[in-house]
Amino acid sequence: MDTPLKRIAVTIQHLKNEITGVHHQHNEGHCCNIYDDITSTPLGGSPNVEYLTSLLDGDFKQDRDHLFRLFQNNEEFDEPFLTEPGYTNYKHRERTLIASKLIADQEIVTLEDMKNRPDKFLAWFETISYADLSVSLKFAVQYNLWGGTILFLGTEKHHSKYLSGIQDCTKLGVFGLTELGHGSNVNGLETTATYDQETKEFIVNSPTWTSQKYWPGNIATHGQFCTVFARLILKGRDHGVHAFVVPIRTPPLSGHPYGLPMPGVEIRDIGLKSSFNGIDNGGLLFKQVRIPLDNMLDRFSRVTESGETMMSVFYIGRLCISVLCLAAAKTAVSIGLSYSHNRKQFGEPGKPEQPIIHHTTQQRRLLPNLARCFALDFAHKRVILTDAMELKHSYSSGLKAIGAWDCFSATQLARECMGGQGFRLSARVPVLRNHLEVGLTGEGDNTILCQQTSKFLLATYHKQLQDIKSNNTQQFTGELSYINNIKQYDYHTNKKPISFSHLKQFTYQQLAFQKREYLLIEKLYNIMYSTKNNNIIIKINSVEWYRLWNENLSLTLKLARANVDRFVHKFFLEKIQSLAKDTDVNTVAVLKKMCALDAFDLIQRDLGVFVSNGILAAKENGTGIWFDMEKEITHVCSELTPYSLDIASAFKIPKKLYTFNINIYQSYLVINTYLRHSPGAQLPSEQVTLLKQLNNYALTYWMPIGSTPGCGSTGLQVRSLVMCNPENTQITGLTIETQLLNLNIDMIDFSVVPYLKSLTFYTSTPVLFPATLLTHKNITTFELIYLTPVQDNTQGMFVDVTRSNWTGMTSLEKVYIDGMWGTLPILPPSVTFVHISSPSQQSLRQFSTAAIHTNLFTPELLVYELNTFNFILQGPAFNISIAQCTKLQSLQIQSAGYNVDFKSFYTLPPVLTSLRLINVFASVANRTMPLYKELTGWDNLVTLELQGLQLTGPLDEQYFKIPYLSVLNLNYNALLTFTLPNYLNTSQLTVIRFSGCNGLSGSIPANILDNLLMEIVDVSQTSITGELPRVLLCAFHGLFSTNYFISGLVFSNYNGSIFQRDCNPTISQIEPFSTNSSIVINGNDLGPKAPYLFLALTNTMGDAIQTSCGFTIPNYRLECTNPLTLGFGKLQVYVLVNLQYTIINSNFTYQRPSILQSTPCPTLGGRITLYGYDLMANAVRKKDTGISIYGRPCTNYQVLASYRAVSCEYAAGITSNVPISIQVSGLYNNASNDAYFRYLPPNVVSSFATKPNEATQLTITGSDFWNDVSLISVVIEDTPPIPCPVTYSNHSYFVCDFPASPYTTGRKNIKVTVNGQTSAPNKLFEFLDETVCPKYCNNNGICDVAIGFCVCNSITNNNNTLFGPSCEQESYDNNAVFSTLEPILEITPSFNEKTVLTAKLISVVENGAEIIIPSWRYTLLANSSTHQYEWTSGAKIVTVSIIPNQDGGSALFGGSYLTFPSNSYTYAINYTLEGGSDDSVQFKFAIDMTPDECTTAPITLASPVGLNESTGVIGDLRWSLLTVYDVEWFTRHPGIAHVNNGGSGNVETSLLKQDGSSQLLIVYVKPPAGETKIRNVFFQYDFAVLKASSSRSPKTGGCDDTSFAKWKIAVSVIGAVIGAALLGVAGYFLVKQQLKINKTKSALDKRLRELNSNL
Repeated sequence: MDTPLKRIAVTIQHLKNEITGVHHQHNEGHCCNIYDDITSTPLGGSPNVEYLTSLLDGDFKQDRDHLFRLFQNNEEFDEPFLTEPGYTNYKHRERTLIASKLIADQEIVTLEDMKNRPDKFLAWFETISYADLSVSLKFAVQYNLWGGTILFLGTEKHHSKYLSGIQDCTKLGVFGLTELGHGSNVNGLETTATYDQETKEFIVNSPTWTSQKYWPGNIATHGQFCTVFARLILKGRDHGVHAFVVPIRTPPLSGHPYGLPMPGVEIRDIGLKSSFNGIDNGGLLFKQVRIPLDNMLDRFSRVTESGETMMSVFYIGRLCISVLCLAAAKTAVSIGLSYSHNRKQFGEPGKPEQPIIHHTTQQRRLLPNLARCFALDFAHKRVILTDAMELKHSYSSGLKAIGAWDCFSATQLARECMGGQGFRLSARVPVLRNHLEVGLTGEGDNTILCQQTSKFLLATYHKQLQDIKSNNTQQFTGELSYINNIKQYDYHTNKKPISFSHLKQFTYQQLAFQKREYLLIEKLYNIMYSTKNNNIIIKINSVEWYRLWNENLSLTLKLARANVDRFVHKFFLEKIQSLAKDTDVNTVAVLKKMCALDAFDLIQRDLGVFVSNGILAAKENGTGIWFDMEKEITHVCSELTPYSLDIASAFKIPKKLYTFNINIYQSYLVINTYLRHSPGAQLPSEQVTLLKQLNNYALTYWMPIGSTPGCGSTGLQVRSLVMCNPENTQITGLTIETQLLNLNIDMIDFSVVPYLKSLTFYTSTPVLFPATLLTHKNITTFELIYLTPVQDNTQGMFVDVTRSNWTGMTSLEKVYIDGMWGTLPILPPSVTFVHISSPSQQSLRQFSTAAIHTNLFTPELLVYELNTFNFILQGPAFNISIAQCTKLQSLQIQSAGYNVDFKSFYTLPPVLTSLRLINVFASVANRTMPLYKELTGWDNLVTLELQGLQLTGPLDEQYFKIPYLSVLNLNYNALLTFTLPNYLNTSQLTVIRFSGCNGLSGSIPANILDNLLMEIVDVSQTSITGELPRVLLCAFHGLFSTNYFISGLVFSNYNGSIFQRDCNPTISQIEPFSTNSSIVINGNDLGPKAPYLFLALTNTMGDAIQTSCGFTIPNYRLECTNPLTLGFGKLQVYVLVNLQYTIINSNFTYQRPSILQSTPCPTLGGRITLYGYDLMANAVRKKDTGISIYGRPCTNYQVLASYRAVSCEYAAGITSNVPISIQVSGLYNNASNDAYFRYLPPNVVSSFATKPNEATQLTITGSDFWNDVSLISVVIEDTPPIPCPVTYSNHSYFVCDFPASPYTTGRKNIKVTVNGQTSAPNKLFEFLDETVCPKYCNNNGICDVAIGFCVCNSITNNNNTLFGPSCEQESYDNNAVFSTLEPILEITPSFNEKTVLTAKLISVVENGAEIIIPSWRYTLLANSSTHQYEWTSGAKIVTVSIIPNQDGGSALFGGSYLTFPSNSYTYAINYTLEGGSDDSVQFKFAIDMTPDECTTAPITLASPVGLNESTGVIGDLRWSLLTVYDVEWFTRHPGIAHVNNGGSGNVETSLLKQDGSSQLLIVYVKPPAGETKIRNVFFQYDFAVLKASSSRSPKTGGCDDTSFAKWKIAVSVIGAVIGAALLGVAGYFLVKQQLKINKTKSALDKRLRELNSNL
């Protein structure tokens, strides 16, 4: 008896066997049962950290350890943001390149590893990401993108030319895909490559400004080549996007180590970014650049035809970005945990303070993210090894998007957990967070990638669902096989929600993830694939498809999240299950706890979806699931907390990269076991002594206190650090921070550290440097950074005059001094970077002597920034021509009263982006402001400050038009005359400062803030008059002290009081809006900035909501977020004027709902779906909202997609073509203009063959026939038409009186009309013909017209269905062999092994071209015995499924049930071609029965038409039968096919030729009525072994072997098969026409000779 308890027991067992998709049988080599309640897995101690590390390292421990040693002891891997304030863009790029080359020199991976060992390549890339994310991104550009295009798209000529240089970073390149105007939409690229036939060259051109290649790395500084993706133009015709290698720089030149731009190539630097400034991103414009023919990457004729190969480039790139984010998150979480274990705060009353990790809120923010890092790590290792490219593409897209978002969130939470300390750059976490922004858009915007994942899932679901409906397969497979488990669970439990107590088991966690994903797939599918009679209404990629997809993008994001959460959790479980049997129990317990914690956390994030859709039970035992889950998460976090540092140490992050420590609390942070050895053990004793001296003289307090300092040691002050070479034998870098008021290191001998390259002091006291330091020959970087002491925040550092000569440091390249006074040091000519700044301008401490370092202005100078504030530099006026400094990027001179020859700056270096001359005086002779045309190199400036130069004369307007200029500062040039141009609203300027420019006259342009980039406008103390623009008149008062400076000015409409301004906000127009648009409000005096206003709406339903707004035109045009309140009502805009809000009242009305499409309703009543705009949002309310049709209301509403799709149940009926009335929040649609309602037309699905010349009652099955016979008419469309009066109908079938009629051949249409609606053409009437249904099926079956032969009843004899042509024989046991190379089926009877049947699909003919498939991909489907073969080429897919039917049964095929016996075989063929094949598609099929016979075997061929003498073909073949010995080989040919995903097409099988007992057949398929193309076909053959009533011995002897070249289908060379010779007589035929044998032979031979000559 089936009881609820029995069902639950079955379900639990089923879950254990099926849900996770992994094999769960006990394995002696594995340790773990993953089905226990996680609460039954206690934590008894620390995990085995080395074992956890081995799981993360995989097979690449040696490689990772090698890299970690390199990072730990090499200064090139110091984060420049942490150790070098003021670090320049150029220097950072150089350091990144040096580090990249250093890693490349290790030769750990090769470019070919991307293709052959992607797991190794990914592990290598992740390891680099721990050290310097800019370096890892540099490799992503150099290896993945530039190298990947050469590797995957190029041929041998390209490989030999470029790959070795790409590998060792000597040929640096660019991936030129993204353009300024096009990113994700590759088809929209504008760059062209036109072929010049005469010169055999391509001409690469950027036809528009937006066609420039924009953002790729390696452009601005280093790149020598670029893979340019451009439109190939041949003879004026666009052939789509191809890839070309274009040299963009010359070879290195003197003074230009990376060369100069090639002729016609314009290179732009996009400047500073929020992160990754080690990557030289830029822009590329091509002006008719010619390249040789060989520079086209021509492995494939079209990029669009090599989608799989391009996927190879992109998926590796995406996964690299993803593991980059993961490495950053691991580091951030580890640092956050370390801080939390050491920082103490609060505690129980009367007891000492405790570490903040004891607080559950701290645990709650850190521990789930620690678990997430492990989960994502295991997932990456599985995804990279996925074989199927489309699945790999989907996996990598979703994992990169969701993983990057999760890693960004984890890093942000780690930063918050550290309080104020987490805001410091030295903590490294905020730096990591900034870097993680690349994961949001790099290698594809995450929202776009989520759409790609959802599209894959949707397409896969659609294809498999159609296969199931077509009876091609019985269940979902591959990535969607879990849906079968859901259906089993729902069946056994009546869709009972999962309780929280069950959710503690991993199987139910996975089930919850599966049900959520399936729910979202179905929701999206029901929106995108609306169907009518199984036909897709909305065409894929149509305008309507695009509209629906765009409207449901939020659903695609949720679906991608659900998919990634499911497979990441599944892969975590598989990792646990695969652990060795002897794995430490504590390690297993930790992994289980983390897996469960990750699942709980992910489920709680989306708990609303899980509960509202019945996946999880809302309550259990009276408590809500949220509280239960939160309690469980808190409990698991508390269990893991004591071991969290050990768990994090498994990441094996080198100590120096673990920058932050908590030493200010006298604790030593033990990072991991990787660096727990004594760090100073290998240093020379004199270097250890030097470190101890620094401990004594500078109070560095090397940690732990009392230990021997050495490599990797950190100090009590957070910045102090010792860096060494990879072997830990020499100190190479020192960072010293001290709080001493008097730092005296004169006694320290720096000659004992001969390999020292970097030395940094953070100090707040004068420093006396020893001579051994100032004569050190290897130091390249020297930094003095002033720490403000409590006693004197203006003191600064003092450099003793006797120690200011630094020329003895002959290798010195970089000098960074901040907060210095005394004597300006004399620098050696090797210095290329200078930043020297005295204390603040208000300080009394200034330089005693200072002069420009004229000796440094050479071609090698990169940065020169000198700021002495009030101290006047000594020496003559600056008159050095800086044009010679060709690498100079930034120049700043700030010195009150110092003279400069302004003509020195008329020509600027090509890479200079910042020119700042502040408070220096232009020489009297050269104070006239030059015309812009007199200048050179100024077009590249981003920052231009000429403050206080006393410039005179008119200001050329061209200065406002500098292309990339963002900051323009002309403060305090009183004699400079100009007016503000009225086109500032279209410029790139964000800051304009003109304070004190008395010559600035005129008025402020009214549109000045229309440029939404403009942040600062300073026109105070000028001669500006006129009206203050309304946009400023209405500005919030606080902006006049932060953004807009107008003090000292008199305006005609403004009295100067920021609190009394004439501002009267009004609304002039509210543009019509709907649910798919923003709310746009036009008006006046609305202000310049959005934060100071908001919008409130209240509709007549009582819904009230506030929403935010932004300006598209400041002061005049608002664009507000649509709150989707629907209906109509009151609108209020709140504008902050002066110090209070002004409220503007108006009314709003949403657009009326509109219905674009309505699905038809069954005549018995049922659910219909309406698609349109501005429909219901969610649950339909009774008041003023509803749907009515023909005066009758709909009921049981269900919103499928908010505002876009709603379904409801409608009553039975047959009146169609009537309007639909819909009301939404009081608004009615225009029913007469919208889509009309209709019932489904009658649908004929099956009938039985009718005997000729006999009156009979004909029964027709189908649907929507109605029950009033007076409204139904039936006609058989014969010649002449035969009426069949209906005598009975009950909706699903009817009976009509068919009159006695003579026999006519072929199938006819049954035309059924119900109340004016007519059935579709069906070809389902046929007169009974014993040719195809012998003995009228022997009363053991029916002659089904749709199937085309006898469909035998399920009457069994010894549990075996009676079968055969007339349903009176048994099928017998046999053995089958299935090839793994191609779809060949071989059957051998068990009772006679002397005969074998072999069957195979030979080829496909489409659009007149025959396709011989070269290779197949074989799969034995899981949980079934189906053998599947698949071939894919672009949008073409051919799938063969060979299914052994061990037991008898039946399957719904079309509208008929097709029965099959036990021991039979189904050979199913599924063909798909996107775009479709014209007119028809044919399939060549071969059947061979051995032994070979040299005369035509007497095969019975069942055909109602027989031989067509005009064509020589035997057509409409239904089945065939051949006796060999005592075996009857029975073959059923396809009589019905599903065409275009459900339609019934015209299918006919014809015998092309026969050799002995071998047949070559053609299956012709034509599209359904009303369609012209075939996009999808499914049909099947069936084979069975019958016992012959009498034996026949085949004729195998005495044959002339030379009389024919008999083909064999087991042979792979199909050409030999097609070229076979003449055939003999084709046996005898059971045909009505009773043709004579000799006549048949003669006609057939003639026709086959003609066919052979054409094959």
